Amino acid sequence: MRIKEIAHTRVHYGHRHMHVLLKREGYKVNVERIHRLYREQALSLWHKRPKRDKAAQVR
Repeated sequence: MRIKEIAHTRVHYGHRHMHVLLKREGYKVNVERIHRLYREQALSLWHKRPKRDKAAQVR
């Protein structure tokens, strides 16, 4: 499937950016479908936890 190929070559792209790329290539798909397929194939990006949410350290 083309979504997997894009995900492997462009690692930092999310489902919205993939939708733009597929649209440029001539595919007629909507964002919701791309998002659903993106989640089903476990391609979602891992978000790093912000430092401000860390527990306070003892000083």
